Amino acid sequence: MIISDSSTLILLAKCELIELFVSGFSLIIPETVYDETIRKGMEKGKYDAYLLEKLVYDEKIQVRQTNNESLRKIQDFFSIHSGESDAIALCLDLNVKYLLCDDKKAINACRILGIKFITALDIVLAMHTNNLISNEKANVSLDRLEEFGWYNKELINRTGSEING
Repeated sequence: MIISDSSTLILLAKCELIELFVSGFSLIIPETVYDETIRKGMEKGKYDAYLLEKLVYDEKIQVRQTNNESLRKIQDFFSIHSGESDAIALCLDLNVKYLLCDDKKAINACRILGIKFITALDIVLAMHTNNLISNEKANVSLDRLEEFGWYNKELINRTGSEING
């Protein structure tokens, strides 16, 4: 089981890797992440939101509610957005060890709480390393992460070097 915050979920959808990802892992998102990524995205006509909604409908992505007590503790201690704090609280509630996350503050919270974090860049690299995607698909995904994500050019280039050997 893996839990995701909003940003990584959106990035994987924009890279067209989310379907492949959920074919190999059980993915859970908190209700706030559903609202941020899917409900609001569909209101704006975003393609990635419709793709994610289909995966929820097909039960490839589960939507769960967080425990209010866990959530309050996370929000009180860390200064992070609701989607990230809900995702971290859900990790604690369900004893899930992995969080898909690209937010620096949330990553720092994960480090403190002992939750392993996985970024969209990590997923692209792992999919390529395990021959699930081609060099071309990996490079296109890096271009999309640079376009839509918060990654700096140096980090994208370093990952590209690992992919292209």
